[in-house]
Amino acid sequence: MVRYVPSLTYQIQDEYCPEKQYDVHIRKQIATCLSLFKKGEQIHIYEFARKYQNQLTKSDDLEVARNVVGKSVAIGKQLGFITKVESEHISFENFLKIDTVSHLKNQLRKNRYKHKEVSRSEYSGTQQGYLYTLWRFHKWLVSKEFSCTIIISTG
Repeated sequence: MVRYVPSLTYQIQDEYCPEKQYDVHIRKQIATCLSLFKKGEQIHIYEFARKYQNQLTKSDDLEVARNVVGKSVAIGKQLGFITKVESEHISFENFLKIDTVSHLKNQLRKNRYKHKEVSRSEYSGTQQGYLYTLWRFHKWLVSKEFSCTIIISTG
């Protein structure tokens, strides 16, 4: 089984200077994370959080560290010393190896003819149409950035 977690790559253009005054308020935890970024380095949020989790947070929860790194990257992009690197998308063959896609592929009918042999490619007809459409949607979705607002009910 191949687990593929799409992750954006970020390029560190310049190092964070704690003595410099920035237009944005930077918490101590975010400043610590920003100081760990090295000029010229390419990072992935999840991998960076896993590597420096002990320095970023006291919590054992990796999600907390990932949120700190994500917020640090967002502030770094806002300040102009971090840029997003455009990367190649996952290939169709590797996309088909993702657990959920593989399960969907097995649920789909190959074509409308009951006893027809598939000659040109392993995937044809209905199955191919749906899988390629899902793959194109996946490529589009991975290239987007979303901002979310969390509403917490208190009563």
